[in-house]
Amino acid sequence: MIEPQLNGENNSPEMQKDSKEIEYQKQAGDNDYKNSIPIKGVNRGHLFPCSHAHDLDTQKSTFTLTNIVPQVVSFNNGRWKKMECKVQTTLKLNCKDANDQIKAYVVTGAVPSNNNTLKNRVNIPDLMWTAYCCYNNNLKQWVAQAHWGENQKEDNKTLPSNTLAELYDMLDRHYGGGGDVQVFPDQCPKGDILRELLLKDGDVHDHSVYYNDCVYSSVGVKVEKFSDVPQCQNFFLEGTTPNLTGILVDGTVQNQNRYKPICQLFNNIYRFATLYDTTNRIPVFSAYTFTGPPTDPRPHQPWMIEPQVGLMFSHIT
Repeated sequence: MIEPQLNGENNSPEMQKDSKEIEYQKQAGDNDYKNSIPIKGVNRGHLFPCSHAHDLDTQKSTFTLTNIVPQVVSFNNGRWKKMECKVQTTLKLNCKDANDQIKAYVVTGAVPSNNNTLKNRVNIPDLMWTAYCCYNNNLKQWVAQAHWGENQKEDNKTLPSNTLAELYDMLDRHYGGGGDVQVFPDQCPKGDILRELLLKDGDVHDHSVYYNDCVYSSVGVKVEKFSDVPQCQNFFLEGTTPNLTGILVDGTVQNQNRYKPICQLFNNIYRFATLYDTTNRIPVFSAYTFTGPPTDPRPHQPWMIEPQVGLMFSHIT
């Protein structure tokens, strides 16, 4: 699917199926990823993974190309996949609110490269990162964890767990000059990760079962700020967006108009939020709430685009 919001002010707020015969000016299309493996060794990598979506329609919504980056195949299918599965288990077991309901706030992003592109159009990011924060009702406190890894060919390594402080320091080095990066509000601990939350390679908590689709390939209205759409704030803890939004959108970097906040709408319900880079044609981050593993098998969903990002295009000959 594509994102209508990237293609013009008056386009439909709903994701729509991508046309394989069109090259979109402000976002990647399915044709950009055609033959991407033999050309660059990359495939479509979800930021909001399908298998972290609890219901079928939300799973389908993750197949918008505004939620996708070119990810090196061995990284996507290797340690990133392992990390996503382990985080899913950790969230399911540790992130329960006072009503014993599973709930965690997750933000996953990509740091663009300087000049590595797919078909001279779509930036191939240097690294990918993810972090979560949730309330642990058993411990009666907020807990948090982060992971990141370089988007390059690998030999079945694992991604170490990191603190939010370490993540913020890493991101600040990449987005320096706009102030200290922060992904979550202050109640999310920045320091040591609780031993109870650490899953070492090969370890699985008793009685936990990975969703059988732990294999990854891996929408809304145009807004200047996520807060313009109240429903979109639900994907951020206390409605607080990562300050990357301010660093990039508010003009502390060059060409700030390239960054478009999107409230991802599918079948008339907002599913998650994305900050999209219309120049690099990849998302900066996607934010979502994890409320449990999927209840349905992985759907066979066509790729979508976001019309409102700007449907200026040319036909491919």
